[in-house]
Amino acid sequence: MLEGIRDAAGNETEDICDPSPSEATLCDQEFSYTVVAIGEDAHAESSGDRTELGIPFDGASTVSLVASKVPTVVIVISDRPLVFEPEVLEKIDALVQLGCLEAREGALLMSCLEDSWMANELLPPYRDATQPVESRVRDLLSRMTLREKAAQMAQIERRVASPSALSGLPVGSVLSAGGSAPRESASPRDWADMIDRIQRWALASCLGIPILYASDAVHGHNNLYGATIFPHNVALGAIRDGDLARRIGEATALEVRATGIHWTFAPCVAVCRDPRWGRCYESYSEDTDIVRTMTSIVAGLQGSPPRGHPPGHPFLAGRKNVIACAKHFVGDGGTDKGKNEGNTICTFEELEATHMKPYLDCLALGVSTIMASYSSWNGRPLHSNHYLITEILKGKLGFKGFVISDWEGIDRLCQPHGSDYRYCISASVNAGIDMIMVPHRYEKFLEDLVFLVESGRISMTRIDDAVERILRVKFVVGLFEYPFSDRSLFDVVGCKEHRILAREAVRRSLVLLKNGKDLKKQILPLDKNARRILVAGTHADDIGYQCGGWTITWHGSSGRITIGTTVLEAIREAAGNETEVVYEKCPSEATFSDREYSYAIVAIGEDAYAEFLGDRTELGIPFDGATMISLVAGKVPTVVIVISGRPLVFEPELLDKIDALVAAWLPGSEGGGIADVLFGDYDFEANECCERLAYYGMSTNLVNYMKDRLHQGNATAANNVTDWSGTCYVMPLLGAFIADAYAGRYWTIASFMIIYVLGLTLLTLTASVKGLEPTCHSGVCDPTRAQTAVVFTSLYLIALATGGIKPCVSSFGADQFDETDESEKKRKSSFFNWFYFSINIGSLVAASVLVWIQTNVGWGWGFGIPAVAVAVAVVSFFLGTPLYRHQKPGGSPLTRIAQVMVASLRKSGVKLPANKSLLYEITREDSAIRGSRKMDHTDQLKFLDKAAVQTREDKINGAVNPWRLCTVTQVEELKSIVRLLPIWASGIVFSTVYSQMGTMFVLQGNTLDRHMGRRFEIPSASLSIFDTISVIVWVPIYDRVVVPVARRFTGRERGFTHLTRMGVGLVISIFAMSSAGVLEVARLRVVARHKRYGGYVPPMSVFWQVPQYVIVGAAEVFTFIGQLEFFYDQAPDAMRSMCSALSLTTAALGNYLSSLLVTIVARITTKNGKPGWIPDDLDRGHLDYFFGLLAVLSLVNFGVYLVMAKWYTYKKAIDNETST
Repeated sequence: MLEGIRDAAGNETEDICDPSPSEATLCDQEFSYTVVAIGEDAHAESSGDRTELGIPFDGASTVSLVASKVPTVVIVISDRPLVFEPEVLEKIDALVQLGCLEAREGALLMSCLEDSWMANELLPPYRDATQPVESRVRDLLSRMTLREKAAQMAQIERRVASPSALSGLPVGSVLSAGGSAPRESASPRDWADMIDRIQRWALASCLGIPILYASDAVHGHNNLYGATIFPHNVALGAIRDGDLARRIGEATALEVRATGIHWTFAPCVAVCRDPRWGRCYESYSEDTDIVRTMTSIVAGLQGSPPRGHPPGHPFLAGRKNVIACAKHFVGDGGTDKGKNEGNTICTFEELEATHMKPYLDCLALGVSTIMASYSSWNGRPLHSNHYLITEILKGKLGFKGFVISDWEGIDRLCQPHGSDYRYCISASVNAGIDMIMVPHRYEKFLEDLVFLVESGRISMTRIDDAVERILRVKFVVGLFEYPFSDRSLFDVVGCKEHRILAREAVRRSLVLLKNGKDLKKQILPLDKNARRILVAGTHADDIGYQCGGWTITWHGSSGRITIGTTVLEAIREAAGNETEVVYEKCPSEATFSDREYSYAIVAIGEDAYAEFLGDRTELGIPFDGATMISLVAGKVPTVVIVISGRPLVFEPELLDKIDALVAAWLPGSEGGGIADVLFGDYDFEANECCERLAYYGMSTNLVNYMKDRLHQGNATAANNVTDWSGTCYVMPLLGAFIADAYAGRYWTIASFMIIYVLGLTLLTLTASVKGLEPTCHSGVCDPTRAQTAVVFTSLYLIALATGGIKPCVSSFGADQFDETDESEKKRKSSFFNWFYFSINIGSLVAASVLVWIQTNVGWGWGFGIPAVAVAVAVVSFFLGTPLYRHQKPGGSPLTRIAQVMVASLRKSGVKLPANKSLLYEITREDSAIRGSRKMDHTDQLKFLDKAAVQTREDKINGAVNPWRLCTVTQVEELKSIVRLLPIWASGIVFSTVYSQMGTMFVLQGNTLDRHMGRRFEIPSASLSIFDTISVIVWVPIYDRVVVPVARRFTGRERGFTHLTRMGVGLVISIFAMSSAGVLEVARLRVVARHKRYGGYVPPMSVFWQVPQYVIVGAAEVFTFIGQLEFFYDQAPDAMRSMCSALSLTTAALGNYLSSLLVTIVARITTKNGKPGWIPDDLDRGHLDYFFGLLAVLSLVNFGVYLVMAKWYTYKKAIDNETST
């Protein structure tokens, strides 16, 4: 070898040979590089038997010494692979196995070394990570023989992987089948050791191509003992939360990478159309759109691709992500009768619309691999379907990753399976499958594939295309640079954060199918402090059944198969200290003979299964579960939990016996999520929904009530409504002050809800009791002063009540999220979106059903229903009392503000210290303000800092006088409020626009054709339903689409800053007023053309108003929700109710501004006897000019907002990251 090197080296090249180099050798001279040749001694037969395959002759020490000083190429001379420890392998620059070179058609050692390895640049281009991926692929492909290419197209099971199978012709991939682990209950280290050892064998080959190691991590790292096991896809689909799927993907990726695995065969994006299918639980839903939503898990597994990443091209964000595999392409969820590996019978258009769309989303997210389905499409197996795999997937859809077969999937192309193996290989490879999951007959596959190419039955072009795709993925994921496991990740496996996430997923996936034998006798939530509880059923204390198939083994099993919390354990943990929990797996009559139970929880369901083992013709309750339920439910109130991978059938007579029924699906390892729901979860949206149902049930149609029953004109009625609405939004200042200073949010909400019920009850009486309702003759009502007074008394009682509810409910809900928990902190951002969503559900019912009832049935019924709704909300709120987190009141915020102002004025002549850390703050960790964190100093509004300057007089006095010396946190409280004011002011004009829906939009609607058919006439106030529908549509779009897309561009978890979000809404509001104005111009032209005034209804449908309502709704989602979250987030901790109230006052001032504008416009435009812009007969007015005025004001407002937003500085809470 030495002679060969000397022959090959240049004439000017000096070489030095040292069999045992020392530090002195390397220090005395400089070397361009070194070639270290090591290996075994000569041996034959039994003399060569070894128990270990390390590097002989202390070769590892030699390699480590030399490689630490000089770029090093190591040549291994042995007749078998030797083991290099990772720390040694990482030091060297290139590794060559001499035995491999002899197989390359007689090529000599030096011809390989000269081929750009040493003479020019030490490493070939494909090993240069700075080169473009496609260049590296082409370079490596050009160096490969046919047999090496064929080997890359094979994936083998780990039990087949051996040094001989990998070091000579390394396969493309190795997998662990379900249940195939290094040993029973293997640890992450065991897995990493095994995979790194296999990888070392592959890297010892001539070209050193690393293998991809794969596993079915389909609901967490489910092959690994102790990993976090998430609910199966069927459960996640019930949640319909793409962000949750992404977070689960991120957690799964970390746990998978911790064991050295690079690739998971997930997600399954099948659309299950028949629950009899044995893989139904692997599908998110029978609804294509829901499955599409959940494909966001790909972004969690692989990371989110950057802006501009071409769809269809493979992507991986980094070493903490794993390659995803969308499966099973395509139509496996639609087989006839739900038969696994069956036939999907449909047109291409149906296949495309139902089953193919989720793959489009996966391609957009850069999914790297796709697995072909066992199933057939119209009789043609997918594993041999050239049209779908090559023409559609790779051609039309542009997929650039690689397609892999399923386990022995190609064998199924002939009968008996695999009997004509060469046909199976040619049919599948020619169809477009790039890698074959062999998984055992590796030598046979290699021999037959080479034969098929050499005989012309498979083209070399097809082979090159397949290998090119495989290599592309390997380069994209950085496998050549980082082939080994990252052992720093061991601790993430089954960590607390991941188990909390899994518990959240369980909690949110449960489906309540029944609660109470009638609505008046609901059993859930259960009483934690009951005297004695019976827990029964085959699935109550069984982790294996909870997890289902694809857990530890392929088909899963029962028992304590991994670490987790069973339903029984969760119930025992949740139950009160004095509660006795009795467990009977299979209860009998004797169970009830000597003990009484408050209630029973029975957990039943399916056994664990996978694939065809789960195919069923009937979906009854297994394990004689129906008999057990009948027995228990006949003795005691019973809650049944169904643990299954699909819906099960309950006969009517059985369903009638039980008190509650919950579908828990296959929840995985965290049974605590089930107990969370059984014993009550945090739920505030239902109460706010009822309050808004009541509020909008009055306000939406109140202008018509004023006109019809109190005999008021257009302008007077509009002003009375806006004045009352304004008061509803000013009173929150009072309620918020009481909550923050003295009572706390809980008691404020409770007290003011009772006042709300009283106000609504009184209003209902004014419309239904003879002495209180106005007397009407010939359609004209003349109320007495007393009757009018009672109406306004009830209205302003309601306004007072809203003052205690509006500012506190959203803040109280947000208080339930722990800001020290990162996952809860992220969820809080979505909370405000869904909180506003629930508000609009109440609005939807109010604007449609209640307005219709008020118009067509009677005002008494129309006001009475909201009164009942709020009464129900009061009861619901009190029932949840044991579950709430409470924020302590911090004392009067107005007093603290006054103290800062007084102290800063007193010290106006005091000079501020250059070092702001010298400003006064208490030394203990918590703030001096109860219920508040400390706040860091900010440089704005420096004059107020003087209140925190500690003078000599302050020090002499000893005790702190808060009217002379304030803490930095107290000063920053006031600064936060001052900074909020300009942003707050910009919301006033927006609220003026919003208030038009209850006034001018309604009056405009009265002038349009409101008929649907001959008899039914739509109340004009009901058109606000389209604003509500717009909000209901836009909230999930914003939360699930806009935010993830914006996150890619901005890098912010919430997508936009609060200020950007609000600014977008202000722009949209300009278009809303413009739309209303354009409609009014068109209406007036029609009236003028017909020359008919005074109540003439032009042939224009009221539905022409829909666009302006929809645009206002879109603006709300951006501005109102952004404002809600902004004022909560930027408020001082002890003033959050006050700041929420402050944000609500924009609505009040917007209503007042609207009234002021109407008054001014009416006064100016009615001079000289003119009808004005807003006369009672709008046909003679110019409502279009009024809308135009609002559009101009909105544009000016937006300009001012931009200046104020640029000036704004976000607050700095000491335990939070600083926002900028």
